[in-house]
Amino acid sequence: MKTKLHITLTVVILTLAACKRQQTPETRPAPEVPAMTPSGIQRPAPTATPDQSPVAAPTAPAETQSATPQGIYYVVKRFSVATADGLHGFSEGKQVTLVREEGSDLIVTDGVVEGKAPKDSFSTDRKVIEIIQKNQTISAAKVQATQDANAQEVKMKTEKAEKERQENVNAAKLNRIQSQIQQLDANISAASEELHKVYQAKARGGNIYNSYGDKIGVRATSASGDYHQLENNISLWKQQKAALQQQIK
Repeated sequence: MKTKLHITLTVVILTLAACKRQQTPETRPAPEVPAMTPSGIQRPAPTATPDQSPVAAPTAPAETQSATPQGIYYVVKRFSVATADGLHGFSEGKQVTLVREEGSDLIVTDGVVEGKAPKDSFSTDRKVIEIIQKNQTISAAKVQATQDANAQEVKMKTEKAEKERQENVNAAKLNRIQSQIQQLDANISAASEELHKVYQAKARGGNIYNSYGDKIGVRATSASGDYHQLENNISLWKQQKAALQQQIK
């Protein structure tokens, strides 16, 4: 009987102890309090900082590659300067050197003459200058092409005119030669007819007859030069005619 009671009490005590352990909150360790400095001021714990790279010193900006050297300008608006010899032109694209500034104007020189013009007549921008020079090259090419075409046209006209002139000369020469040949033919024909009469007269004792056989006169046949001269003339005229005919072949 005492043993049972003892066992029962033991169970009850253990049960109560278990319940109490479940109701008691879990204890946690207290947070650490930072140490105080002698002056009583709390110092924050040091934090790690990343390594800082040295700051590079700023560099001066490089000189722009689109600008001309200092003091060098290019004309972008044409202007002229009066000199003792006349007007001296500063054409677009010409390189000049600055002499000095005078208010809104620049005094420049091209190495020959000094000229004065507003500042907007000049530029140091290479891109602008390149455009001007490119346009000048294109314009010069067009001018050259036009000049070549005009020269070719003049040459063709000159050659045509010369050809026509030569044709006219040749035609005139041909007409003249043909006229000379016709005249020689007439001379040869007349002399041959006359020589034939002389031969007839000699054959008939000096008598001259017409085509019907009628005696129409007497011709002297004693002159030795009478028919010889006709023969010589006919021979000479035939030679001249042959030479002229050779010229027109």
